[in-house]
This record gives sequence, C-alpha cells and structure tokens, in this order.
Amino acid sequence: MKTQITKLSLIAGISILAIPVFQGIWIGNTYDLYKSEFVKLFKDAFAESAYKEGVARMDDPARKGRWKNKILEGYTMDNTMYDNIIAIHNYLYQEDYPFSLSQMDTILNRSIEEKVGKVQYTLLLLDSTGVCIDKISHSGSSEKSSFYTEKIQLRSIQPEYVEVFVASPYTIIFGKMLFLLLGSILLVVLIVTCVVFQIQIIMQQKRIAEVRQDFTNAIIHNIKDPISSILTANKILESGKIEGEPSSKEICYSTIRNEGNLIRSLADRVLTIARLDEPNVKLSKEKINLLDLIESVRGRDWDPKEKSLEFHVDVDSNFTLYADQGYLHGAFCNLVDNAIKYSKEKIVIRVSATKKQNEILISFKDEGIGISKKDQKLIFKKFERATAVRENSNVKGFGIGLNHVHRVISAHEGSIHVNSQLGIFSDFIIKLPL
Repeated sequence: MKTQITKLSLIAGISILAIPVFQGIWIGNTYDLYKSEFVKLFKDAFAESAYKEGVARMDDPARKGRWKNKILEGYTMDNTMYDNIIAIHNYLYQEDYPFSLSQMDTILNRSIEEKVGKVQYTLLLLDSTGVCIDKISHSGSSEKSSFYTEKIQLRSIQPEYVEVFVASPYTIIFGKMLFLLLGSILLVVLIVTCVVFQIQIIMQQKRIAEVRQDFTNAIIHNIKDPISSILTANKILESGKIEGEPSSKEICYSTIRNEGNLIRSLADRVLTIARLDEPNVKLSKEKINLLDLIESVRGRDWDPKEKSLEFHVDVDSNFTLYADQGYLHGAFCNLVDNAIKYSKEKIVIRVSATKKQNEILISFKDEGIGISKKDQKLIFKKFERATAVRENSNVKGFGIGLNHVHRVISAHEGSIHVNSQLGIFSDFIIKLPL
C-alpha cells in the first residue's frame, strides 16, 4: 500500500508539473501565431499606405488634369505592389509632386486601427544614404526598442525610403489571447486541485486502513485479558469454593462487571471505527430528559486507573431535548472518557447546562492536561490528536473520538468548541437546539 501511494504521488507530482509546462508551450505557440499574424497585417498595411499615398496624389483634383494622356512607366497590373509603388513615386517625382510622410501616416494609422487596434510606431523618411529627412513618431515608439521594423523603397530616381519602427504590441496580442489565458489558468487550477484532492482522498483512505489495522490488532490484544478474567471469575463462582465468603464473591462480581465494561468500551470503539466512512449520521430523534442522559453517563462504570474521580453535575431536571439518545450518550461518554484518560492525579469533571433563547449549552469541563491554542483548531479533525496527548506514551488513541463527537453534534444541527488552557483545564461546550 505504501509503495502504491508513493508511486501514485510521484505520478501525480509529475502530472502537476507537466500540465503547466504543456499549457505554457501551447500558449507560447499561440502567441507566436498571433505575433506572425500581426506582423503580416502591419506589413501589408504599411505597403498599402505607401501605395495609397501615391494614388491620393495622383487623384488630387488640383493636379489631376496634368496626368491626362501621360504614360505611367513601369506600372502594370501584373507587378507586385512594391514595383508599382516605385513606378508611381518615380512618376510623381518627375512631375515635381513631392511625397507626403504625414499623408502616408494618416492612411497607415487609420488602416492599422481598423485591422488590429491602436499601435505605437515611428515613421522615417530616408534619403539614399540613410539620412533621416522627415520623422513622425507616435508616443511610446522608438527606433532603439522596436518590436518590428520594415523598410520600403519609394522610388529609384533619387532614391528615397520610408521605414517604420513598431513598438511592442503585447497588449493587442494578449488582448486577443485573454480568454485563452484565463481558460488555461482555470483549467490548470482545476486539474491541479482535482489531482491534489484525489491524493488527499487516497491518503485519507490509507490512514483509515492503517487505523483499522492497528485498531484490529489492538482489539485482539486487549480483549484477551478481560475475557480470561471473566472466565476465571465465573469459574470460581461456579465452583462454590467461596460460597461462604461474601467479600471474595464481590471481588469476582466486580471483576466480571469491570471487565465487561471494558469489552463494552472496546465494542463502542469498534462501532466508531465502522462509522468513519458514513457520509452522514442517521438519527432517530425522540424527546429525552437531559439530566437523565447525563446521569446515565455518570453512572457508567468508569475506570479511573487508581485515581480519585469527582463527577459533578449541575443540570436542571426540566431540561429536555429532541435528539438521538444513543448517539448523544456515546458522544458524552467520549468526552468523559477523554477527561479521565488525559487527567492529572485527581480527576475532576464538571457537567453543567444552561438555556439561551432557543438553544441549550452543555459544558464538559475537566482539570486535566489541557490543549494548546494551536491544537484546539485541529482536534475535531479526523485522526488529529493534540501534541500533549501524542507525547503521553501511556495513553493510546487513534484521533477519531472527537471527530465522531463533532459529527454527531453537527447532525443534531448543533456545534461544539473547546476552551482550554494548557496544563490547567479543558472545557468542551456543546450547543444544541431545543
């Protein structure tokens, strides 16, 4: 079992690490795809704006008549856009109609906003030697820290070039990937949570199996002695050898009674273990008198282990509850049993009850070893035991009793909490509806 858990944990750990890695690769590839798409759109828009700037000058009403019956050399429908750009700009240069960088910027800016959104870039007009003639810069863009750059030759006669430097469009790209990113994050969180939850369930099942195994071994070991004592005492009584010795007969009866109570206690613990996997506590409620229930708990034959036991009860005889008597009796007995097991030399248990509006508060207070503030947050969880208890090797336990008490009280739509001071006292306060 331990080997299987280790293997499963290793596989789960690798899976948890692999999931974000593969998700990261997928997101990275998607980002590259969007980036390539952006570059293509901007490149096409950049070339189109250079072309349209020339066409706009050709269509200028003030000069349109000058082009009539003139041949635009080098311009054909079969040419690439770049060849036709050179043809148009060569012609306009010869006609002494200079290129307008601001007009190209207007066309480019409008086109980019329509296709991808607002982009920061810088446009440069360069001569044949690369010297900047004109420049238009949109905020945030810089030639030194550009995400993408492109250069187009405008003409071959007295060559001029227009170059663009595009600032990082991460906001645009990640904006398109927003739902993908959120979905990926949620998916990773969901998968990791499910894997962790599965591991927790498996670990809990493992602990339950271990507790059952340990408990079975403990029961087998512990039940032998009381059965032997009962059989021995019964054999002595049946033999008639102590017929005239009342004190000896009382010892035998006491032995049978005490050992029988021990077996009953072991049986209660077996039932508690058996209920560990039950999702809900099923109740059979009836009207019960609280004082009678407490007195039945006090009247049980407790084994104080040669310590003095004081059991004080302060409960109004008129207090009644609508509850499952069997379950409550077991829960109260568990609290008293803990008070006895984790006591000092003198055992003092005080049970009291008060009414408050539509609920009743029941207090089980002892003067035992107490519970630290840190452990008070844990002791109602399954398999949890307080530090002071774990360090006390004389007291065996499995960390299931208080969890069962908590479940019983919760099933009654009540609550339980503890006030304690380490080394001085513990006070378990139960709230139950009337």
